[in-house]
Amino acid sequence: MSLDAFVEQFSIDLDDDEPDTFDVEEKGIDALPEGVLSAPRLASVEELFLDQNSLTSLPEDLGALEKLRELNVRNNALTSLPTSLGKLRALEGLFASGNQLRELPESIGACSSLAGINANENRLTGFPASLCACTAMEGLYGDSNEIAELPENIGALTNLDEVSLNKNHLNLLPPSIGAIANLRMLRLAHNRLAMLPKEIGQLAKLKGLFLDFNRLSRLPEEVGGLVMLEDL
Repeated sequence: MSLDAFVEQFSIDLDDDEPDTFDVEEKGIDALPEGVLSAPRLASVEELFLDQNSLTSLPEDLGALEKLRELNVRNNALTSLPTSLGKLRALEGLFASGNQLRELPESIGACSSLAGINANENRLTGFPASLCACTAMEGLYGDSNEIAELPENIGALTNLDEVSLNKNHLNLLPPSIGAIANLRMLRLAHNRLAMLPKEIGQLAKLKGLFLDFNRLSRLPEEVGGLVMLEDL
């Protein structure tokens, strides 16, 4: 389907010849035809809104949007994201809460500008190891999933400011978490944690550590050295 036909069928407002926003929010769409996103007219798009539809997948030509900074696919029925996501080198924000995602593609590690992911309320069991290459990441949100473990090298994400993984299945945290030098908020309530690594005491900027409803009987003594900690 051509872009013009798609725009007409779903009454989408696209007046500019070179739009920087493509808003397809709440249009009742269950499939995005191949060829729409790779239309030359959308080459300048920086923000894509596909929220609140019935999408179960996205086409591979998503990767044609080389200037895309923000991808919004909240509240659909997505079970996966295309491999071509890794071509979005300008992507800064991925907003994918309220779907049925079981995993993120390994190719996400090539999204070198990625600063934030919101994947709350999905079915994720973990994050790909390649995510640790996204060193511009500042916020990682994955509440209400089925995440059982984190990548061993998550400490490479030294610019992370906040991690929120409440309501998951986490049993352990990798020792490298202590290397996230800029981390201020760590939200891990409602998991299955029975212990914390002593390296958590290296998080010198940590202000909030939320651990309610886990299986912890004690905390590492190193936590006592977290002088910035305000909420525990």
